[in-house]
Amino acid sequence: MDKKHLRNQLKKLRGGLGEEKRIELSDKIWKNVEELEEFKRAKKIGVYLDFGSEVKTTSYLLNLIGEKEVFIPRLRGKEMDFVAFDGLDGMKAGAFGILEPLEGEICPPEELELILVPGLGFTLKGGRLGYGGGYYDTYLPATKAPLFALGFEVQIRDTLPLESWDYPIDGLVSEKDIYRF
Repeated sequence: MDKKHLRNQLKKLRGGLGEEKRIELSDKIWKNVEELEEFKRAKKIGVYLDFGSEVKTTSYLLNLIGEKEVFIPRLRGKEMDFVAFDGLDGMKAGAFGILEPLEGEICPPEELELILVPGLGFTLKGGRLGYGGGYYDTYLPATKAPLFALGFEVQIRDTLPLESWDYPIDGLVSEKDIYRF
């Protein structure tokens, strides 16, 4: 199966959970995130703002302000930066309709202490199928931060059609478990 077809299939599957179920499962996922030693230790974390049927992050991030330094992605051409997040004021919809901060301090990749990444599909060997833009695959090699994807159990696959440039993750946090690779 080609990546495009698989991405569409995984989006449909994730979308098929329904909003209420996604909220319920996202709560369980965040309880697991809070159990991560890497999360407890990290002062500077990079996290995506949820979009569409992704694991919910926005309300949890709003609660983290003041407790941790939170940085969210902002696209710059083909590149991505993690920019300080201090609430939803001063945000605009970016290239894909995802909210981004208009301004804010950029955290150098080497200073992030944990990055929670989105994705469409995951293997339990550290494979991650993203959306095809390559933003994370380009950004992640510059950081030493542990990389954990947030995903629902329905997104886990035995295998994925991955390329050499598809950057591996260190773990996956689902509603059921914390998987480490």
